[in-house]
Amino acid sequence: MKILFVFLYLFLCGQIVFANIDVCQKESSIKDVLEKDLKKICSDITIDELKSLTVLAINPATSGYRVYQAKDFEGLENLKALFFYDIYQEFSEGAFDNLTSLEALHIDSKRLPQGLFKNLKNLRQLYISGDFTSLPSNLFDENSNIQYLGITGDLTTIPANIFDKLLKLEKLSLSWNKLSSLPSGVFDYNTKLKILDLNRNQLQTFPSGIFSRLSDLKALCLFNNPIESLKNGVFANLKMLEQLRLTPSEGLLSLEEGVFSDLASLKFLTLRLSSNFTDLPEGVFSNGNFKNQAHVYFLQSISEITNTVQKSIERDLGYRADFNYLISEDHWRCGDNPN
Repeated sequence: MKILFVFLYLFLCGQIVFANIDVCQKESSIKDVLEKDLKKICSDITIDELKSLTVLAINPATSGYRVYQAKDFEGLENLKALFFYDIYQEFSEGAFDNLTSLEALHIDSKRLPQGLFKNLKNLRQLYISGDFTSLPSNLFDENSNIQYLGITGDLTTIPANIFDKLLKLEKLSLSWNKLSSLPSGVFDYNTKLKILDLNRNQLQTFPSGIFSRLSDLKALCLFNNPIESLKNGVFANLKMLEQLRLTPSEGLLSLEEGVFSDLASLKFLTLRLSSNFTDLPEGVFSNGNFKNQAHVYFLQSISEITNTVQKSIERDLGYRADFNYLISEDHWRCGDNPN
């Protein structure tokens, strides 16, 4: 036996009802649970009225464990948004097969079986979290309408073709994983991306041209990765990029000349330089299109940087450089206006 806390919006008794339902149950489907307990809210509810249920959020108590299957969602085919909050749950392959109207889905799960989302053709937003360590390569092959995708787990790598079918994707978050590398070409088909969040991983280097197809990208967040150096060309073709949150966990050791030169629209850049950073190429902050408007925020004291580097920064940036920028980037979601 376990407790289900169910939150829902449902048109009942002539009004929208927001309900918090506590239900003890063993094998009952979610629909059966709702039919029984909703009568406490509105005594004349009929089974047919459950068809109007469009938003459902479920928080199973952590004392229980369940593998959800397709039968658990019978009678809820009109759901447009479904939210689960419990990493101790699992979902069998085909668990969501009958929920073809879903547009938004949030799950916390221990693993992600192949074919889990195969019937969700209308899905626009998908957020997945849990302690899974890998993703099936075809996990999103049938979800071409997804515009927002968030994945947080214990991933150390991702399949090279995992996002190839997501041609409408506008925001992708892979933050709070353990990614140590990215496959070459992994974002090549996501040309509509506007926000890419790679915060808090273990990325040290990037394949050549990894971002070069993302010509519409406006925000790229690489906060708290152990990046030591950046080579010229890593940000090539990012002419629409406005925010670059580049704050390595230990500080950059080197920057190549021209590394920012393609960033014609950049307005906001965060940096942290290592105390061992000694050689700043002349014009690294002032060559190409970068020199006109970008403001650079250093998340450190100026005393942590050598006098030679200080002078180079002052020469290239002048008033557009701020030190001691101590506001944690965790206070912003990637793409938010930092001002």
